[in-house]
Amino acid sequence: GDFAWTNGSTPTYTASTTNTVQYGNTQESATLHNTDLALAIPDFGNLIGSMKGIGFNLPVLDSNSILYKIITGQNVDLLTYTPDIPNIDFEFTVPVDLIGLVKDVSKLGDLVAPGVSVAVTNVMNVLQLFMSIDSSVTGDITLDANLGFGIDTQGLIDMKNDSTHSLTNLANSFYIADQYLVNGVMTDLNELDFAANVEFLATLGIGAPILGAQGTGFVGLDGAVSLDFVDTNEGTPQADGKIHLNEALTTLGLSTNQNLTQILSAIGSNLGRLVDVNGEISAYAGVDAKAWYDLNAGLPDSINNLVPGLKGTLGFIQALANGNLPSGTWDPPPLTIEQVLLSTMNNPNAVISI
Repeated sequence: GDFAWTNGSTPTYTASTTNTVQYGNTQESATLHNTDLALAIPDFGNLIGSMKGIGFNLPVLDSNSILYKIITGQNVDLLTYTPDIPNIDFEFTVPVDLIGLVKDVSKLGDLVAPGVSVAVTNVMNVLQLFMSIDSSVTGDITLDANLGFGIDTQGLIDMKNDSTHSLTNLANSFYIADQYLVNGVMTDLNELDFAANVEFLATLGIGAPILGAQGTGFVGLDGAVSLDFVDTNEGTPQADGKIHLNEALTTLGLSTNQNLTQILSAIGSNLGRLVDVNGEISAYAGVDAKAWYDLNAGLPDSINNLVPGLKGTLGFIQALANGNLPSGTWDPPPLTIEQVLLSTMNNPNAVISI
């Protein structure tokens, strides 16, 4: 607690569980949990461990040479923050009732020519008698993010080298990371990678195990976007993998004597020098067909019932051949066409080309 010392007395403490404070002719007693300050606050080791668990790191505690580097004017990290952002990979499949969809859409035709929907419905019903139709929409979305921030001694170095020793230089200690530790090596990674694919697929099959054909048609869109911060000396040995505040302002062409209009104009003109954005969208379509015959396979009951004795005759022939009647499959590679709809050039001043 707080004690109001009187008569200029100096309090005295006796190290014990219950300490007696003597000032003047008055005594006060207080129970102390422990005289060790380290145990009077949360365990420091556990605190540091908790900080590291959420991405914070204090390099000054991990290396005994940090203090020496600070004294000798070298730039060292004081605090870093690299959150563990989980990668996102989401896949989905949505069945589509293609027959029902065609029937519903055909109703719009009745507005132009009455009876269109009835004709389309009859055709669809007949097709269903002879073939199977399966369709679906599938998709795959992935997102990979790498973000890191830190505070180093660059601001102290800049303040020392500045003739005015302005405290505003301390802001230059804040930076955005542009390199990340991968297998023990600092590597320049994209800060954001996003990719998505959406595809519509329809499969039509006709026939039986003994003879049949199947065709699949598909159409889809592929899209990808990447975002990468550009270090001042990126691609050279001088790159430090950090974008300090003063570097970002210089790259964007910003200064303290600009008005709002000039600031927005400078950012619009120079943002591509600080952030490299690349993307591409492409469309594709294709077909995949195959056919087969297998005289060893039995005919469906619907055909056997139409032709009495056919099932027994084929079974007799198959027995004579020991089940080795001719069979084969025609399965050519899928035919696919793809067209890039929109793409950006891979450079810091990325532009959109069509």
